[in-house]
Amino acid sequence: MSNFFSDDTLSLIKDRLPVSEIIRRRIVLKQKGKDFLGLCPFHGEKSPSFTVNDQKGFYHCFGCGVHGDIFKFLTDYEKMSFQEAVEHAAGIAGVTLTPLNPKQQKALAERDILFNLLADTGKLYNSALLSDAGKTYYDYLKTRGINDASIQKFQLGVASKGHLAKFMTAHNIAVDFAEKAGLVARYDTGVKEKFFDRLMFPIFDEKSRIVGFGGRTLNNDVQPKYLNSAENAVFHKGALLYGFHLVDHRDSAAVLVEGYLDVIAMVQSGFKNVFAPMGTAVTQDQANKLLKHFNKIYVCFDGDSAGFKAMNRAAEVFLPLLQPGIELLFVRLPLDQDPHAIITAGNLSAFQQRLNASLGLVEFLMTYESVQNPGVQPAALALQRKHILDRLDTIQDPFLKSLYKDQTYTQFQNKRKTKQPLPMGSLPKTVSIQEVYEIVLLKAFMLCPAMYKDFMDQLHVYPLTPQTQKILNVIENYIFLGEALEFLSIVPYIKLHLPMLNIDHILSDTFHVHAPFLNEPIDETNIRNGIERIVGKFNDSTSLETHIKEAQERFKQSQNQVDWDRLKMLMAQKQHRNDDEL
Repeated sequence: MSNFFSDDTLSLIKDRLPVSEIIRRRIVLKQKGKDFLGLCPFHGEKSPSFTVNDQKGFYHCFGCGVHGDIFKFLTDYEKMSFQEAVEHAAGIAGVTLTPLNPKQQKALAERDILFNLLADTGKLYNSALLSDAGKTYYDYLKTRGINDASIQKFQLGVASKGHLAKFMTAHNIAVDFAEKAGLVARYDTGVKEKFFDRLMFPIFDEKSRIVGFGGRTLNNDVQPKYLNSAENAVFHKGALLYGFHLVDHRDSAAVLVEGYLDVIAMVQSGFKNVFAPMGTAVTQDQANKLLKHFNKIYVCFDGDSAGFKAMNRAAEVFLPLLQPGIELLFVRLPLDQDPHAIITAGNLSAFQQRLNASLGLVEFLMTYESVQNPGVQPAALALQRKHILDRLDTIQDPFLKSLYKDQTYTQFQNKRKTKQPLPMGSLPKTVSIQEVYEIVLLKAFMLCPAMYKDFMDQLHVYPLTPQTQKILNVIENYIFLGEALEFLSIVPYIKLHLPMLNIDHILSDTFHVHAPFLNEPIDETNIRNGIERIVGKFNDSTSLETHIKEAQERFKQSQNQVDWDRLKMLMAQKQHRNDDEL
């Protein structure tokens, strides 16, 4: 039997043979929901931490970190060779292994050559970045906040003109293979390197093999700004996600961002499972890859018009693939900001705040439709609802589809299915100083929406409550649309986009005693001065300590997720300040 097996054959075996079927023959597994749980066979333990997921096709131990599919289990546990593992699994699955013909074997052998060539090229580019020739690109990465550890983790490099050609000559690398690997191209004038004078981002597959490159020019006069490898035997752009070789199966959530630097900055800051498509358009293959591994997916593209539209296109791709248990969330970033810019500016807590205030599927679709078909009159609202319902019809699971449709009806009818906030006058005495400040700020921005633009950057770095952040996100979207910014003009817009949130207590004058600048007659200068005083209190370190103590006490009493998230954000803000002082 040949040592070579086609990808189609391996996939057929895995499709027919559940992972649990192989593993339960060796260890005792007990079903727990969709997973199976047992004692890890790779390390000694008394409490089970070894999970098997047939739907996703892998096993994972939360104790020692081992992870793999049926073939890896057989090679690691049973000490079989890969060929023996495939033959053994194929026999159980009832799959006939047909030896590959010479042409197929040649193709697979060439793939191995390409993988080796790409790996060597990645090392070449990486060493060039760390040499004198790469100083400009190295300095650029430093100005973008990328540290040496990240440069090595992602094997960043630089392609200098003529460097690859010299390498190929020195190592007798055939031009044909370099062309098939997407490293060179043939022209009438001869063979030329595909990448030169570019910062290089290696693209890895799930097995951590380099399959291609993305190259970024630092010269504004050179187009395109980013250049990717062409499609070839090992590089399939639509099936790859940048950063997926670092997947961590201990976490069930993933963040999908736009660019390479977004991924690197977030991973460098401690986030796990951050990936980017090869361009802003998410493909069905990429969506399926994410849904196979994760139950919660945040779509977090840039805060410009193109990013907003790209998130909508991503929603279209994900909708038909959604199943019960999958949560799809959308993160709205500040205008013209991206994850890399926010995080490398030291605003990690502000970014986390945005994640916590992410929009659910229906909320996002409503926001998008209000941009495409603006208006609050019945005709406009009916059209918005129709478009959303039409899109939800693409969901294949009938019960999930009906639940999302019910939510849409509820949102548009402005029904209150959850317990409503008490009017401000009857709020419990446990209302915090932080909540008072935020209510006053929100009232001020509702009175004068245009002023929010002048305070956005300052507020982005402070950990506000999720409710406040959601309202500010809507205000920001309103400004982004270029709507009228007159006195209280934004209130109907907020009520339309956050129908489950009662803002009447914010509009009341109950807390004007703490903010007399909100009293009539409205004076914009007084309101601006009042906002500046409150923002100044947010930035005061003593105030931050007070907020932390209050948050600790509230979480101690409530033990709920919202209060815990707020406490974590405040502690992160304190840590950042301590780091800055050092």
